[in-house]
Formats: sequence, structure tokens, C-alpha cells
Amino acid sequence: MVGKDKYSNINSCYDITTMDILETVFSIGVLILIIISICVKRRKLSIFIQGSSCALQLIYDLLIGAMTAAIAEVVDVVRSALFIYKDKFGRAVYLAMLIVFELFIVGSCIFTWAGPISLLPTIGAMVRTYAAWQPRMGLIRIAGVVTGALYVPYFVYYNSPAMAVGYGILLLVGIYEVIQHRDLQGGDGCSPDDKPIKE
Repeated sequence: MVGKDKYSNINSCYDITTMDILETVFSIGVLILIIISICVKRRKLSIFIQGSSCALQLIYDLLIGAMTAAIAEVVDVVRSALFIYKDKFGRAVYLAMLIVFELFIVGSCIFTWAGPISLLPTIGAMVRTYAAWQPRMGLIRIAGVVTGALYVPYFVYYNSPAMAVGYGILLLVGIYEVIQHRDLQGGDGCSPDDKPIKE
């Protein structure tokens, strides 16, 4: 009986819960998509991949109860769908979209306020929204760096080490891509698939 209890305690140290499995699956999926999104050269493709990663992360945020991040991801999914086709909108309408999305993000932060920790995904979502709205691919890569820096402590706070590590890797890859493309010095300008918006 003593031996059985001993081995039972050892095994309990290695118990893997359903949440552990889900965290790993979602974190790997989100990580791969986000890293790809800052490595591609075309803005529309990058935003589409980002939208897909946001959809995955939305599900995960709901599972762990990170409501501020979850609402931010909803905004990101809708934003991505609209910003991909920015050339279909007039200049005034497209600018109004940016303002509405940014205000919605701020409002969601206020509504789901859980303390200063809520500022991290809020700022990250606002930066990503602006980066996706404008035509330069370089700013999307810079936004990836900012997102990584903000989400590492956010997921550490929510006891999600896999996601924290994933965003840490995003931070490092983002820094490499920004340096590689000289984005802080202006980089390579607008994405080759970007068209001017209508007046």
C-alpha cells in the first residue's frame, strides 16, 4: 500500500489536464500563424493570417476567462476582414473605421476592466489595428514586436506559460524581421499588393 501511494504521488506530478492540452494546441497554432504574418511580404496576406490567428486566440481567451483579450480578438477578426479590402472604401469611410475600432477597443477595456493588466491587450490591440489600417508592411512587423512585448507579461499573469513563451518567440522573431527589413528607417515602403484608397 505504501509503494502504491508513492508511485501515485509521482504520477500526479505529471498529470496533464484537458486545459494543458488545449493551451499547448492553441498556443502553437497562434504562434505559427502570427510569426508567418510578420514574415510575409504582402499586407493583405499578412492581415488574413493575423485574422486567422485572432480567431484561434479568441477561443483560447474565452476558455481561460481573459475577457479583455477575448473582446480585443473579436475586434481584430472583424477589423482584419474589413482592412483587407481597404481599396473598396472611400478615404473618409476608411478613416472612420479606424476611429470606430480604436474606440471600441478602449470601451471594451473599460467594460471588462480587471486592473492595470487589462491595459496590456488593449494597447496591443490598438497598435495592431493601426498597423493593419495603414499600407506599410513594416509597421505590421513593428506591431508584432509590440504585441510580443505586451502579451508575454499578460499571459504570465493568467498562468499560461505556453502562450507566454509563444509570444516571447514572436518578440524575438519580430525584432529580427524589423532589423532585417530596416523598418525603423522606413523599410521597403508600401506592400506590393496595396492599392490607394478612393477619395
